[in-house]
Amino acid sequence: METPALDVSGLSMTYGSGPGAVEALREVGLRLERGTFTALMGPSGSGKSTFLNCVAGLERPAAGTITIGGRALPNDEAAATLFRRERIGIVFQNLNLLSYLSAGQNVELPLRLAGRRVPRGIARELLDQVGLGDRVHSLPAELSGGQQQRVAIARGLVTKPDVLFADEPTGALDSRTARNVLGILRGSADRLGQTIVMVTHDPVAAAYADQVVFLADGRIAGQMANPTAEAVAVAAQMTHLDQLVPALSGTGA
Repeated sequence: METPALDVSGLSMTYGSGPGAVEALREVGLRLERGTFTALMGPSGSGKSTFLNCVAGLERPAAGTITIGGRALPNDEAAATLFRRERIGIVFQNLNLLSYLSAGQNVELPLRLAGRRVPRGIARELLDQVGLGDRVHSLPAELSGGQQQRVAIARGLVTKPDVLFADEPTGALDSRTARNVLGILRGSADRLGQTIVMVTHDPVAAAYADQVVFLADGRIAGQMANPTAEAVAVAAQMTHLDQLVPALSGTGA
């Protein structure tokens, strides 16, 4: 059997102590095969952002194991940083592009930080894949929000990570631009075999994924394969996730 891209077992996270302690995650388990696109949904406080931060190595959980590409995520902070650079790609809603670097230089940055050789033309190749091959020398300020998000996706893919995590990648985009970004993520899974985990509030965005995992109160409340926007919205209400942003109007994707 092929090694899964992501294998999480018994993941728990508690903030604070005593009577005021908050259990953000409660023994969550999830196994994702390579080349799959998974949407993670849940209302505020459900644990989805905590889950993403823990499995991406940005926070250390209270308990549980996280294996990415067959290797355990290290507990040591320095080792975890190196692990992220090698095996994990992250696309944030706020992008985190460096304003003084060109689009191409931003794409190459993870390789340079990891001390790895930068293949000739890799930035243009990846920017071509997201439709920005002619903007390789442009600074972030010279790009629209949607173009900046596509640069961030290209940067997330440059190390060929075992898993690409995307945190609300379309949350600040208009519907047309959001569809373009989601199409790029879908294509990365289909054409490149990239494993993607996307946190979203939007059923329309979730419909681009192979499956949706619903979180509520720090636990997995359900899963749906081959989702449609309508089915996701109904399932969200049935699993008591009615705080999800309604998106059947298409305003969010």
